[in-house]
Amino acid sequence: MSFFRSLIFTCMVTASTCSLPFDWCTPPQWEAVQSTLHGVFKNGVPNMEASSLKISYDQNHSRIATTQTQDGQSPKVKKIYDYTQKTLYVIENDTCRKALLNETFRKACIPRDANFSWDKTRYGMDYENSVWIQEFRGTEDGISYILQTTYDHMPVFETIYGTLNGAYILSNSAFVNTTIGIKNPDVFIPPPSCKGANDEPAVPRRPGFMTF
Repeated sequence: MSFFRSLIFTCMVTASTCSLPFDWCTPPQWEAVQSTLHGVFKNGVPNMEASSLKISYDQNHSRIATTQTQDGQSPKVKKIYDYTQKTLYVIENDTCRKALLNETFRKACIPRDANFSWDKTRYGMDYENSVWIQEFRGTEDGISYILQTTYDHMPVFETIYGTLNGAYILSNSAFVNTTIGIKNPDVFIPPPSCKGANDEPAVPRRPGFMTF
């Protein structure tokens, strides 16, 4: 029996959660569509805002590219996080802006102190195309999280909620069309319009563990 299977067996027998004894990170290169519902306050009234991003994640070269999918209302916005150059490129239509990245590349990982809460829950209505997933829960820096991945560590769901910088946050994300590898590395190359763009103040990445 593998070590991971032994861990699962122990958790099931003792009817308890178990902390991870090893790193649980996504593959170094993958792509997916991330659909997110954000809880926000507008004029003191809580609202939910939806967004959808095409993600290209490249841990090998410390870079991430996201493209906002079109919904008929919002403009197409592409972001390239180049951590080797400490630069965030924001491309909207034919306009490019640059901002400083004042943090290091953050791998998409489950926190080491997360609790493994269950295993073998089938996700998907089509039996032939469905996958087994497992769930991890915990709290880090005042933010509670529920994270779900496949057996091969691909992201499936992420929910975070709590207080950050004095404001309550809530975010629920799902990943679909997830594939291992980068189909077209050119997605990380800024367009020529970025060469003359002025540098703007640093922009922090949104809170999350596998989301962007």
